[in-house]
Amino acid sequence: GIVVPAILLLERRRALGYGASFGVYLSLYGVMRFLTELLRTDTTFRFLGLSRNGWVAIGAVLVGAAVIWWRRGVERPSEQGS
Repeated sequence: GIVVPAILLLERRRALGYGASFGVYLSLYGVMRFLTELLRTDTTFRFLGLSRNGWVAIGAVLVGAAVIWWRRGVERPSEQGS
């Protein structure tokens, strides 16, 4: 996949706040999972037209966005010992 190399590139360029890479991964995973769940037809239980897994994917996106927001502007610890 391309997700992990993209996250590593963003971290290297310091485009992400310290610790925000987990939020980016969680959000991207949630989007991909949600799109995959839209293709499934074997789910019997649906709430407002979406399967449970679809709702969990939406939750993952929201939690990931909250982590990114929470970690924005947090500076990286200074590297010591060099």
